[in-house]
Amino acid sequence: MALTSNGLLLKRRLPALVEAGVTGVNVSLDTLVPAKYMFITRRKGFERVVEAIDASVEAGLVVKVNCVVMKGLNEEEIVDFVEFTRDRPVDVRFIECV
Repeated sequence: MALTSNGLLLKRRLPALVEAGVTGVNVSLDTLVPAKYMFITRRKGFERVVEAIDASVEAGLVVKVNCVVMKGLNEEEIVDFVEFTRDRPVDVRFIECV
């Protein structure tokens, strides 16, 4: 069983989710720049999302990051997202926004 999350509360809820049988998570993250994250989401929390991704990996979950690529906003970060996966067993899925 898998779930999709914005990641903000995911780390705190991981133990209960794993106990309930969750085996994978899809985390929405459209930028790796904290200030841009705040602009896109209209809230703080970039660090919590990245911590949740890492905690999910540590918990043994299959982790996928969904990134909506938006022209003029984050398209230059595609290589950064690929780098993000270099040291993490995480798949990034790019979703094009037209």
